[in-house]
Amino acid sequence: TISGTYTVTASIGTCTSTGSVLVTFTPLPVVNLGPDQMLCIPNTLTLNAGNAGATYLWSDGSANQTLTVSTGGTYWVKVSTGGCVGSDTIIVTSGTAPNVNLGPDIFLCYGQTTTLDAGNPGLTFRWSNGETTEKITANSTGKYYVNVDQGGCIGTDSVNVSIDAFINVSLGSDTFLCPGSQLFIDAGNNFVSYIWNPLGSNDHFIIIYQPGTYTVIVSDAEGCTASSTKNVREFCLSNLYLPTAFTPNRNGINDLFMAVGDDVQSFHLYIFNRWGETIFESTDINQGWD
Repeated sequence: TISGTYTVTASIGTCTSTGSVLVTFTPLPVVNLGPDQMLCIPNTLTLNAGNAGATYLWSDGSANQTLTVSTGGTYWVKVSTGGCVGSDTIIVTSGTAPNVNLGPDIFLCYGQTTTLDAGNPGLTFRWSNGETTEKITANSTGKYYVNVDQGGCIGTDSVNVSIDAFINVSLGSDTFLCPGSQLFIDAGNNFVSYIWNPLGSNDHFIIIYQPGTYTVIVSDAEGCTASSTKNVREFCLSNLYLPTAFTPNRNGINDLFMAVGDDVQSFHLYIFNRWGETIFESTDINQGWD
């Protein structure tokens, strides 16, 4: 049961004879091709029978230590070492990795989102952000990739999403303007293009003469747009004039002491005598004192 020299002596009467034999045990080759595997076409799989220096016989008749396979099937190998033979068998199941195409890299303007679609409905999905659906919404800058599993064969793709910076354009707070006056409105000169509504101007500023609602749409170097609106309401400062004298002689000329004004919203006139007594009072600018 073990290697060694075995000797026997045989005797007949006084006659004796001795014989010896050398017994050498060679270890049986240990062959392990590993567990059954999935082969994803067009990939290949290399099987290794180990036991360097031994003699090999594969199921396809080849005699190398390794065998590269490109299709599914049952593969076996016999390994001979010193007349001792070990063997193993492996089943290779073939499949095809799904085709995944997320498209070219994507550029978005601030506030926009995009939907990434891995296709291949019904398969198993694993996105770089942990989501497991066929489609996801990308709303931040970064590299997105997805693995799509079809029976153990995985197809993958990635796409870069870039989002433009926030475009900060402001025309300031709402204000007032009296028709006939002018107002300067500036959107700043750090943008590529400008469109003013309703004037149609393409400068970075406008000069207006009438109240209204004014909007500017600006574009940056990436072609992204933003807008700002300014409401200009009508308001005129009042003008008020008082005469320095009047002639109440009923000749129809300057018979009444009264104020004259423009854009007066409210009015209250008091007239006192020399002792401080109120002798006339009116809230109607068109009513005078005689």
